[in-house]
Amino acid sequence: MDTSAGASGHRSPHHDAEPITEPFPQALLDAFRARPELPAFEHRSRVLSRGEVLELIGRCADGLRAAGLGPGRSVAVATDVTPEGFALLAAAYALGCRVTGLRPGMTPAHLGYVLSDGIDVLVTDETGATPELLDAAGGVTVSRLGPDLLDAHPKATGELIAQGRPDDIALVTLTSGSTGRPKGCAHSYRSLALNWAWQPARWTERTTRLAAGYERYLLFGTLSSAVIFEHLGVCLMGGGTAVIPEPPFAFPQVFERHRITACLMTVPRLHQVLDVLRTDRVDISSLRVLLVAGSPLAPHRLAEAARLLGPAVHQGYGQTETGMLTLLTPDEMAEFPDQLYDSVGRAWSGVEMDVRDPEGRPVPAGTTGEIWVRTDSAMAGYWGTRSGPGRSCGRGGCAPAMSATWTSGAFCGSPGAPGTWSSSTRSCTTPGRSNARWRPIPMSTRRMWWARPTSVPARPRTPSSSRPRAVNRTWTPCARSSPRSWGRRVSPPPSPS
Repeated sequence: MDTSAGASGHRSPHHDAEPITEPFPQALLDAFRARPELPAFEHRSRVLSRGEVLELIGRCADGLRAAGLGPGRSVAVATDVTPEGFALLAAAYALGCRVTGLRPGMTPAHLGYVLSDGIDVLVTDETGATPELLDAAGGVTVSRLGPDLLDAHPKATGELIAQGRPDDIALVTLTSGSTGRPKGCAHSYRSLALNWAWQPARWTERTTRLAAGYERYLLFGTLSSAVIFEHLGVCLMGGGTAVIPEPPFAFPQVFERHRITACLMTVPRLHQVLDVLRTDRVDISSLRVLLVAGSPLAPHRLAEAARLLGPAVHQGYGQTETGMLTLLTPDEMAEFPDQLYDSVGRAWSGVEMDVRDPEGRPVPAGTTGEIWVRTDSAMAGYWGTRSGPGRSCGRGGCAPAMSATWTSGAFCGSPGAPGTWSSSTRSCTTPGRSNARWRPIPMSTRRMWWARPTSVPARPRTPSSSRPRAVNRTWTPCARSSPRSWGRRVSPPPSPS
């Protein structure tokens, strides 16, 4: 039964399971061992079972050990989207390494900066080994995924048990660096071990329903994306198959050709899909989850997507720093017809949300404040900065938080027009448990630009250090956006009856 979290905030529950005691990615290794016959990847014309992927992970782990890697050591990875690329990442995590993913298209200056920051080994495949990357590597040891890891270790021999230490950094996901050097969002092994996508034991009924749609998940883009990797986890941990088609492929025709059931998609790509579906007949009957995220989706576009694509359309909101925070589902849109197209949904599994004033106090309904969130899978900090791992996300140390207004329900609104935010309607969520600290949502400038009126300065202000800290000491205040009208409008759950 759903119960209220109180007038000041709303929460999404954790599953009432035993505390997570095994390090990431032990749950993945155990799941693959339990059902080795299931297809894990469909890469172009070949299908790899879970057992075959486990063998690849073991061989990669043997090669990484031979290169001197283990708990606390660092590896940078630049590979194509392949089963071997995934096996490399899983092996590095199993050994307890700090993994930095290098996405395609990084500038030589950014590559040099990242690779000079304590990287022990760079592993790349044929696609990732660009001249710019190899030049930027300098004195860093370079290993080739094929010749040095897989070919040199034709059969896995070492023990494959996750060795990550909870407070060690597991993953560093790089920002674009559009305003200077790229920042690294650093997630610990503890946060990955508690991440909803990789822990079916913690899945709620809502999470399980979502995962059921990932039977054939379209995998494309880059494995260095924390968002793509998270949803790949949903697919694999739910028993699905990650489908990697032969490039190039066209949308939405790829859904029909490969009988895709789930896809993570940006708003511009959704616009492309809608353009095609307005004029062409494409069989998209296999599609069960089309999750749109990454930037604001206009309400009329979401309404059109729901009409043309049917009950597959979901809209999510999250960040590299936190993982997915909210999700709007087809069932919710059907429950409140034409009322939720300006919403990004309810708080997601394991996420608690609240709206507070500048002093950190909960605000009443109708009052503008800042969204604060708490989730087990939040990052430890930005790598190599004063708010980096091991330090709190203190005032001025994070990117701006978003502002919001409590209205009458528990859905998060999404922007209706530049500089404005739309409200939504009623709902209720259940209380959950979390050991994570409360903090304002860290929000990058890139994430904020579309909500900024033209009269607003490009750089947010930092509040005076003399401003009182939050009343609740377990919440961590941080730099705030200006003006107060920026942000999403959020509705609290109704008071307990």
